[in-house]
Amino acid sequence: MKGDRDRRRFRLALDRVPFLRARDKIRADSVLDPGAGLSVLSPERLETLLGRRLGPRSRSRTARGAGPLAWTPVIWETQAEKDLEWFESSGADFRAYGDPEYPPVLRETSRPPFLVYYRGELPDPETPLLGMVGTRYPTGRGLAEAERLAAEAARLGIPVISGLARGIDAACHRGSLEAGGRTWAVLGCGIDSVYPPRNRDLAARMIRTGGGLLSEYPPGTEPLRYHFPERNRILAGLCRAVLVVEAPRDSGALITADFALEEGRDVLVAEACLESPRSEGCARLYADGARAVSDLMELAEEWGSSPDRRYAARDGSLFAQTTERGW
Repeated sequence: MKGDRDRRRFRLALDRVPFLRARDKIRADSVLDPGAGLSVLSPERLETLLGRRLGPRSRSRTARGAGPLAWTPVIWETQAEKDLEWFESSGADFRAYGDPEYPPVLRETSRPPFLVYYRGELPDPETPLLGMVGTRYPTGRGLAEAERLAAEAARLGIPVISGLARGIDAACHRGSLEAGGRTWAVLGCGIDSVYPPRNRDLAARMIRTGGGLLSEYPPGTEPLRYHFPERNRILAGLCRAVLVVEAPRDSGALITADFALEEGRDVLVAEACLESPRSEGCARLYADGARAVSDLMELAEEWGSSPDRRYAARDGSLFAQTTERGW
């Protein structure tokens, strides 16, 4: 229907406005007419709507001093139309904060994203996820433990969510898949690409088996350095607990653990890796009260989980939609 398409295009254009926070976009989406688009707005009207100053800006792209805060709705709407065409042809999709299908556990976090872009499927809102994270440069013990614990989670019916990074993240995804489980990744780039590229095959397998990829970034967004700490808040928000397998003192995995604590999630560490030379960060978490685990049976009992084939890998024939387009 035209109205639905107008709403989707409006949301994609709104998400392209670089100087609006997620909460600003959520507010604007709830009160503005999607049929009118962004072109009928002005920075002044937006300021009235949002109740705050938007900062220095220029009224046109060609004005002196035009920069990232320039008000250029035609550019954002044109890009939104291209985005919408890409979604309609790629099999990927997105959900807005105001949609019933938006992950409810993410909606309850302190900084939910306006849009969640995804390939594959969204996680089942009735099934708690286990976040598993760690260093990009693990020891052999760390890799083995990541795969073992992720495989155990899969056998217990607990889906795994991680970040698809090299090292521990990728090992967690592989372990879950090898045991027949579903697994999701939160990306630090647009949903039309995979970073690092070496994990494209792994990502495609995740999608084929009923999991998926998620991102708050529009298609075409590069994997910039600051995106990864930001995406960690989404990873932590989507899970019920975070298990840090192996992480040094300065690991980004500790950022995920901090976000998890802020959102009231449990933080666990892998007991087998506590003495690892790459686990100073895990040792700190343990000293601060994180629970050390050697298996996940107790966690499964707490969550009321049991081996359940609904969350096991499904026959690839059920997923005829290829995931290679756009990568």
